[in-house]
Amino acid sequence: MLSASGAVVMKYQCPVCLIDVRTHRIVDSNDTAAQLFGCTRQELLSLTLFDLLDISERRRFLAEEAQAVDHWGEGGTWICRMRNGTLFELSVRFHVMNGSDGLVFFVLATDVQKHPTMSTSDWQLRKAANGC
Repeated sequence: MLSASGAVVMKYQCPVCLIDVRTHRIVDSNDTAAQLFGCTRQELLSLTLFDLLDISERRRFLAEEAQAVDHWGEGGTWICRMRNGTLFELSVRFHVMNGSDGLVFFVLATDVQKHPTMSTSDWQLRKAANGC
């Protein structure tokens, strides 16, 4: 397993988060990820993965998390929720890594898509924030 650090996260232009495997807390992110979710980086670091996923996706995440292995994997497309409640669809890749306090998911956003409930203006803002 590789070791994850904040310096690695900040090198990416695409939205990236490190998520504690045990607590699901966001332990690090880059500014692009914070912009994607409509908050500051500090606000993002106070959240958990379940604050970012739409409630309809939580059971699916827990089922798929149990199958996560130590390699890069397609994380699939997830319905996510911005801080203001707006939904969008986020495709990700992930890797399980050693973090400073234990295992973390290194989550890299690969695509952002408009959710049918998302307004056109919100969609344009999210696309502008997406560095990929």
